[in-house]
Amino acid sequence: MCGKSSSILVGDVDVGIALGASVVAAKSLGLDTVPIGGIRKNPEELIEILGLPTYLCLRLPLIISLNCIKIIVVRQ
Repeated sequence: MCGKSSSILVGDVDVGIALGASVVAAKSLGLDTVPIGGIRKNPEELIEILGLPTYLCLRLPLIISLNCIKIIVVRQ
């Protein structure tokens, strides 16, 4: 856990606002985005996989891409 719970809550709100603005800005430039909200379950694992510094506190990573693959799920 990174920091005190009240600080984390305030930080998460700020991250959500920044994420929304980033998604809108990326779309306006013709870019696709993929927020990864499930990272909160085990951020240490992603930090290790990506080789990031251990002092990072991942909250909500955002992938920005020139062209995301569209996946269509058809249920039968």
